[in-house]
Order: sequence, then C-alpha cells, then structure tokens
Amino acid sequence: MGNWGKDMGNKIVKRPALRRLATFVATLGMLAMSSGVALMATATAAEEGPNQEGYWETLPGEVCDKTDVGAESGGYLVPSAPEGMEWSKLIIKKGSGNIGVENQVFESPVAGEVYTWVGFDPKQSGGWSHTILCAVPLVATAEISVTQPSCANQNTPAIEFSGENVDFPFEVDGTVAPGETVTVTASASGGALFEGGGTTKVFDDVVFDDAEEDCDIVSPPEDVTPVAPVFIDPDCSTEPQVVLPEPTVVDEEVPSKLGAVVMAADVDGVHYEVSGDIVAGGTVEVTASAIEPAVLAEGSETFWTHTFADVADCTEVLPPGETPTVTPPAVTPTVVTPTVVSAGLLPGSESVRGDRGLVLLATGMLLMLVAAGLGMVRPGGAVRV
Repeated sequence: MGNWGKDMGNKIVKRPALRRLATFVATLGMLAMSSGVALMATATAAEEGPNQEGYWETLPGEVCDKTDVGAESGGYLVPSAPEGMEWSKLIIKKGSGNIGVENQVFESPVAGEVYTWVGFDPKQSGGWSHTILCAVPLVATAEISVTQPSCANQNTPAIEFSGENVDFPFEVDGTVAPGETVTVTASASGGALFEGGGTTKVFDDVVFDDAEEDCDIVSPPEDVTPVAPVFIDPDCSTEPQVVLPEPTVVDEEVPSKLGAVVMAADVDGVHYEVSGDIVAGGTVEVTASAIEPAVLAEGSETFWTHTFADVADCTEVLPPGETPTVTPPAVTPTVVTPTVVSAGLLPGSESVRGDRGLVLLATGMLLMLVAAGLGMVRPGGAVRV
C-alpha cells in the first residue's frame, strides 16, 4: 500500500508539467496561424494594389512610367501624350508614413491639367511618394451613313462621315449619284491606329439605288432678307413718313392731326407691318417676317423702331405740293329797275309836253339860220352873195 501511494504521488507531480507543455505548444500554433493569415492578406493587397505593375498594365498595349514627384510638390502636371498614344490613368502613390489612406487613381487624365492627391498634406511626414502615368495606343474609329436617292431629297444621294482620330472628309472614289457604286477610305490621324493596327479603313462597294420616278419635285424654300425701312421726320411743310421697300398697301387708316396711316406691305417674299403713331412726336415700330414657303436668311434683321421729331409753332402741316383751295363767298346780284324821265325833265300832261317841244324845235331852227348867216359875212363888213 505504501508503494501505491508513493507511485501515485509521483504521477501527481508529473501531470502538471505535461499540461504546461501542451499549453505552450498550442500557443505557438496560434501565433503561427495568425502570422500566416496576416501574410496572406498582405500578399493579396500587394498584388491588387494600384502600385503594382500587374495593375498598371490592365489595358491592351498599356505602357506605364514612374515619375519621382515627392511630398514637396503641390501637384502633378500631366504632359502631352506621346505620338499615337493617349493617357489611360494616373496613379498618385501615397507615402509610407500615411497610414489609413489610399493611393489616388485618376482615369483618362488630361494633358495640361494638374492633379493632386486628395489626402496630400505637406506637414505630414510621408506625403506622397511618386506618380505612375500610363498610356494606351490611340485608337481611330470611322463610320459612314448613306442616304439613298428618293423623291423626298430630289433624288440626291449623300454620304455622311463620323469617327475619332481620323481626317475629314473621307476619300470617295467614284461619283455619288443614283445607280452608282463608290469606295470610301478613312485615314487615321495623330499617329492613331484602327482596330487591327491599320492606318486606314476602307468601305468597299457603297451602292446607290436608282433614282425614283414620277416625283413631284418641290423647290427648296427661298432665303429672303428684309430691307430696312426709311423714316422721314416732319417739319412745318412735311408730314412724317415711313418708307417701305415698295409702295405699300394700306391696311387700316388711323385718324390723327396729320392724317397718318398704319401700313402693311408684301415685298419680295417679306411681309412688313408698321404699327404706332406716324405723327410728329409719335413712335412707330416696323416688323418683318417671311412669307411661306420663303424663310428668313440667317442673321436677318426683322425689327426697327423710330420716334419722330416733334413740330412746334405750326398751324397745319400740309403734304408736299398740296395747295389749299380758297372758295370766294357767294354774292347775290341786286336787280335795279331804271326810272324813265321825260325829255323836259319836268312832270306834266302830254299836251303841255307837246307844246313845249314845238317851241324848243322852232328855237333850234332859228339858231341854225343865225349861225348860217354869220358864216357868209366877209371881213371888213362885205357880204358874199
């Protein structure tokens, strides 16, 4: 029994040592596992980070270059891209002292612009470390759009060109006309290349349909340009006038002290309207519009306004060449009835007038005889028989 107790005592002493050894080994295992996980995470971040060359060259033909621009710089000025290339991305690499911030990545940076890391702080140690600028080959694109002849376009076919990094217009070999076939060639510019690496893109056998028949051809609208009106100010002998390009058709008469009118006229595809008061001191407006199907020419002036000079101390303003008509007052003629007076100048009976007339007759004859006798006496007293 004593031996069993001694043996058991020995066993009790050995079991705690084994437990401590197991705990130590487990601790080492946990440390190894955590370190492995941390290393794996770090390796993944390094592989996917924007500062890795594998990330730089993610686009076909992309070429990246590291530029040493440190924390002292206020930003990165993007230079012009090389011939035949365009910038694809700019990476501003953070400094190692910046914990908890990310690298700044700018897609398709523009030459001539300055890019700065958002987290840049000159006072913070580390700032940014450097920049990485990547470029890809400049790609040319070209497309054409064909308009076939029809009655709507007066049987006039056409080709429209579109694209990027190409020369305009494209080269057309052949005649653009109904029933014809042409070849169109687009050429890349600025060192760009079309997909596949070529500098040209050819559109073969562009075929135009035959012209449509029995078309009602409608002429395109005519461009018209309004002519500015002439404003004539009044004076005491002339009334104000608005002179349009041709003699006007009066739409409506508006009474005024000068007999002015509001006018409208259609002249050479343009409709003119004159509104306002064509009087001394009055203001008028003239507007012009195209008469369908005509259209106004680009940049045409369509509105004019004018205030006529005022006229003072004039009783009436007459149009040029008009002479006032003066009508004499009406006169009623006076009819005078003559009074008959007798030869004796005295009133009396008819017998008295006859006797007196006989006396006067005799007296007259006597005087005639005396006068004849006097005519026959000679000088010196002799009488001629």
